[in-house]
Amino acid sequence: MDCAALAWRPAFRDRYAPADGRHTGDPAILLSRRRRRPGDACVDRAACHPLRDARRQPGPCRLPHATNDDPDRGAGAGARGGNRAGRDRPRPALCPCPQPAMQPAARVAAANRLDRRYLDLSRPRRGDAGPSACPPRPDARHAGGKPGLLVAHLEDAAMKIASALRIERAAIVAALAAGVAHRLLFGWEAPLWLDEAYTGVIASQPDLAGLFAWCRQELSGPFFYATLWAWEKLAGDSNFALRLPSGIASFAAIALIASSGMPDRRERWIWAGLTAVWLPGLMLAAQARPQAILFLLATLQAVAFLRCVEAPRSRWLVLWSAMGACMILTHVHASVITGLQLICLAWVHRTRLRDLWPIVPAFIPVAAWLPLQLSFMTGILKPGAAWYPLLGIADLLRVPVYLFAANLAAFAVVAILFGILGVQWVQRRSTGTPLPYSRAEAMLALTALLSMAIVVAAGFLRPTFVPRYLVPFMPGMLFGVTIVLARTRLLLGLLPSLVLLAWSGAAVQDATAYVGDAQQKLNPLEYERGSDWLMANNARRVLFVWDNPSSALSGPQRQAEVAGFFFRRAGYQAQVRAAFLDPAQQAPERLAALAERDHAAILWIGGAARYPAGLQVLPRYVCRDWGDAISRAIACARR
Repeated sequence: MDCAALAWRPAFRDRYAPADGRHTGDPAILLSRRRRRPGDACVDRAACHPLRDARRQPGPCRLPHATNDDPDRGAGAGARGGNRAGRDRPRPALCPCPQPAMQPAARVAAANRLDRRYLDLSRPRRGDAGPSACPPRPDARHAGGKPGLLVAHLEDAAMKIASALRIERAAIVAALAAGVAHRLLFGWEAPLWLDEAYTGVIASQPDLAGLFAWCRQELSGPFFYATLWAWEKLAGDSNFALRLPSGIASFAAIALIASSGMPDRRERWIWAGLTAVWLPGLMLAAQARPQAILFLLATLQAVAFLRCVEAPRSRWLVLWSAMGACMILTHVHASVITGLQLICLAWVHRTRLRDLWPIVPAFIPVAAWLPLQLSFMTGILKPGAAWYPLLGIADLLRVPVYLFAANLAAFAVVAILFGILGVQWVQRRSTGTPLPYSRAEAMLALTALLSMAIVVAAGFLRPTFVPRYLVPFMPGMLFGVTIVLARTRLLLGLLPSLVLLAWSGAAVQDATAYVGDAQQKLNPLEYERGSDWLMANNARRVLFVWDNPSSALSGPQRQAEVAGFFFRRAGYQAQVRAAFLDPAQQAPERLAALAERDHAAILWIGGAARYPAGLQVLPRYVCRDWGDAISRAIACARR
């Protein structure tokens, strides 16, 4: 409860009324006033009730005329006299301090006309050093000489807040350290798997014509492949070189959130900490795939969207639309959240739609490209054409795992979020307490949640879903997790710290489980070691079989180009032929008969359920296999 609301309680007013029983006016409150110094920490906004309109009512962390959700308006509504944007005045902040100087503050004004449950503090007097809400000294007393119960209440609350903030800072530092260490150590020594081999093939195309032809046959769009194509010409096509852009993008997303993710510094660092130890993101940081770059683009789009909802300024609209276009040209699933955010912007600014014209040019390349990719996308939507199956009812229970990886903390976080939101909604319905989220914040989180629901629901109708397709929506989802956890008083405000520490522990456990040679078993559908083994056994002709219906979409020529990537990169002369076989035709004898036509070795990859183990007993082949219970690979050289 804030000090103004406490002062207007009847018990407080009666106890400190004058001796003659007459009220002389509004009760005075003792607040400390001191000039704000660099390094002061803002009071946790969860300690006060949120307000309906932060631009017209005092924010929970600041006195009147200071906004808390508009980074471009400076001092806010109170500074709009001569300058509507209020950029001339600094934003006053409330800061806990150990020994503030005491003096009577302004009196409590009447109830705000927008919501009578919230009371406003009058405008600071001319010459004051600036408003503050530092807790008073223990010896501070009210005018009547009696001990200040309000003072003790504020002091006790400030001590709890300070302790919680210290724990929270330690948790954020631990999360950032765990995330950085995981990104530096995990996955860099693992062999390339099948999808990364596709990236290597496309990035190593000798000319733009080859790049264009390949991009038309891929679900990932031309922005990612064009970026890697240019990068490969500078850095080469080694495993480390192909993965380095993803690692850079993963670090850049954390730095972006920490520096300018949102106006509130505390919540900004919590968001950065959650991003640093988001376990699926850690898995993708060292892969030559578009997901890490897509996450960075989605983060930029989320930051720009928050600004665009508040005011449709050209620079933010251009940034939002450019990031949205790049996301769609990286992966078509990003069109879902981009479209939903566009609808939100059009609705918020429906009275001045002309101001949204800067978003149009960025989407012209998208409209030009998507028809060129349409034939491949419609082909992969056909039943039996994709390698992933339709979703079932049991997959609904795995949604927390899709979002936050397979650990108990994933289910706990989802349960906590629903519990907090449920309590807040009940309070809103019963007492009229507004939700502690601005319109822009709610729209960002809800568009991410709705996008995820649409993509998952589509997976029940067509084989279009794997968990990594949720990456474009995760910056907004993690933002929503941040504001829900940071703006609740449950467990003394320690919920963000608990989640950060739980995810940090999972990240450390995951990193230590794959150290050194253990990384060789990290990736599924990996045939780099099989190719190296065949080269060591002097195999000059190779039959490649990928047990998946998707292998037929690219055609035998392009599939053979993928199969021979490691041979070409090593400068090894080999004739590689790719064959697509129905699962019923992949008996070991059938594979051996196909290889006999060219006197070729065999390189097979696919699911462990259809692994042709019988090849190892054929007398004319010597074989070696790799993999686990999910996927396997086997290479057989002729004796």
